[in-house]
Amino acid sequence: MEKYSYLNSRLKVSSSFLEASVLPTVMFVSILILSIILSILLLKDINLSFQSHLHNKKQSRLNIMSAFNIYATDSIYGNSIIDSSEIELVKDVKSKMMIKKSYWGIYEVIKIVDLAEGYSEIFLIGNKFESIYKPTIWVSNNQKYLDLAGDTKIKGEIYSGLNIFYSRVNSDYYKGEQIEKERIKKSNEVMPTILNDIKEKVNKTFENINNNSFIESVRNYDNSFNNNTIVIRSNPKLNATYIGNLIIVGKEIQIERSAKLEGVIIVANKVIIKQGCSVECQIFATDSVIVEKHVKMRYPSGIYLRAEHSKNPGIIIKDSANIKGYIVADIMGQPPSIKAVYSQSDKSKVYGLLYVNGVAQLQGKIRGAAYLKESYYFSKQGYYSNILYNVHLERDTLINYPILMKANYNREVIKWLN
Repeated sequence: MEKYSYLNSRLKVSSSFLEASVLPTVMFVSILILSIILSILLLKDINLSFQSHLHNKKQSRLNIMSAFNIYATDSIYGNSIIDSSEIELVKDVKSKMMIKKSYWGIYEVIKIVDLAEGYSEIFLIGNKFESIYKPTIWVSNNQKYLDLAGDTKIKGEIYSGLNIFYSRVNSDYYKGEQIEKERIKKSNEVMPTILNDIKEKVNKTFENINNNSFIESVRNYDNSFNNNTIVIRSNPKLNATYIGNLIIVGKEIQIERSAKLEGVIIVANKVIIKQGCSVECQIFATDSVIVEKHVKMRYPSGIYLRAEHSKNPGIIIKDSANIKGYIVADIMGQPPSIKAVYSQSDKSKVYGLLYVNGVAQLQGKIRGAAYLKESYYFSKQGYYSNILYNVHLERDTLINYPILMKANYNREVIKWLN
């Protein structure tokens, strides 16, 4: 009996011990299960919030692109924007967009802000057409004729004097096909004019040469187009990395092969791009620009020479140079002697717009549209006037051109800016 009573007492103690030890375990498991359930619910809520965020951002982007399409195709609305404008896509507060317009070189910059969501996009903008004429080549009709010589090929319409003659340089006769009469159009004696708005923007760009609010030359700088433009004073030899919303100024700038330039503007009296450089920039000069051999200026680059008081203004494109974007030589007044203000070698290529308000010597390849006041070829023996010699010209309908002359309004995105 004593044995059984001992066992009973032990069982009672063990039972009470087990009951006490199971309680915290049950509580721990319960809390763990609740925590897992809460975590799942929280993750689901986060996922729903994330999906909502993505949906709002996607819808905002669609609204922004809808606003851009209105700006891009409606010339009355687009031209009416001086600085900024609000546009309502539908009768809904959530569809209100703010469009801000500015210029970067001779391209437009459009910032569209979704006022409800706060999202925004910035675009670099060109135009589908460079002028109302849309030729392959346009030459002022001063002499009523144009000579073709050597290995000259022209695909597309020619605006010049109505008389096209097949000629020669020394003994190098014209080798191309006869130009059909329907492709020959009569040009004017005066070059198509540059828009007044663009002249004003270019003048403001050149004012940066004398800008005293600048940063002294730094090795590397990257500035978003969401920020204010920063002006940097360059060393005579530019070998730094400059990206984005930057204007680089100097009296004379030599761009070295080691330089990395992306989207910036260069403003100087003289600019030399050294052999082998690969850059994306717009250059504005008042005296001269020399593009050395094997240089690549990536799209949308550009060269704008506005020479007014220079004795020997000019743009020189050397062998195997490749320029994508635009080249503008706007020469004020009449040079004292006949001299090419634009000279392109026979192994170079230009894609985009070429506009020369002066004497030009064209060789090599031009794919886009060329506008010339006068076309010459200079040899060791002398010069030939009103002639195209050893040049291939072809109209390109895929390039988006800068804003320079009066043209049919059709804006296109060149690239997104950060």
